[in-house]
Amino acid sequence: MHNVIAFANGKGGVGKTSLTANFAGLAAASGLRVLAADLDPQGNLGADLGYDQSGASDDGKELLDAIVRKRVPTPMPAVRPNLDVLAGGAALDELVPLLAGNPHNGRLTAVRNPLTALATNYDLVVLDCPPTGGIILQAMLAAATFVVVPTRRDLASMQGLTRVAREFSAVRSTVNPDLRLLGVALFDFAAQDTRMLAEVRTMLEQRLSTIAPVFGTYVRQARRASTEMRRLGLLAHEYAEPDRKLPGSFAGLADDYRNLTAEILAEYRSRTAQPPADPWSRS
Repeated sequence: MHNVIAFANGKGGVGKTSLTANFAGLAAASGLRVLAADLDPQGNLGADLGYDQSGASDDGKELLDAIVRKRVPTPMPAVRPNLDVLAGGAALDELVPLLAGNPHNGRLTAVRNPLTALATNYDLVVLDCPPTGGIILQAMLAAATFVVVPTRRDLASMQGLTRVAREFSAVRSTVNPDLRLLGVALFDFAAQDTRMLAEVRTMLEQRLSTIAPVFGTYVRQARRASTEMRRLGLLAHEYAEPDRKLPGSFAGLADDYRNLTAEILAEYRSRTAQPPADPWSRS
């Protein structure tokens, strides 16, 4: 599968689900056929996209059953125009014992195999991965072609990035040699964090070298607006309606998501136009 982008970090609270939801929604709004798969037992993607509030989520039962029975799952259709969803939720707590009981390569391909046939129906498949390491994260990465790692400014987020890198290497060396890091996205930086933002960007760029970019757009801190968006099940560009009274912290947030989505898609298209021989190479 060449069209699968996973959003992953080994730590929670780094913007993974918010980025997945807004990226998937904006890509779909641009005319791409998109499948979003929520692989997190917390199932927060459903709140961001509004199908939790409408009672449409199955809490991950369809996805789990497809993995157990080794069949093609049936997504929830048209959550947005051009956007279908495989919901996550509490049923996916069963993934840990399920994967642990499989042989090594079997546990790593357990998620990938049910998604393979389904992926051909879409321009993009977007995975929201749980904030864990070990076999769960490895199974998610085995199903992906590209990985976007969201990170905040704190040490724990950086350690989560390191955890992803470790699992990334394990998956590439076994079942998925084509897995590539698409880039790192900076999330939840306040307007006054200019110096810290520059320091974090420089540190990440030094660590990544030529492997992948740190995307130029960062998503600004807007916690009040983000909480309200999740309560209503609206994405940033939907929440920013002309007649809506917006919290002051919201200014520019919708543009952040639009610009970051454009950067991720541009990098994705650049990489897929001429796939490199070296999976780590950007050229």
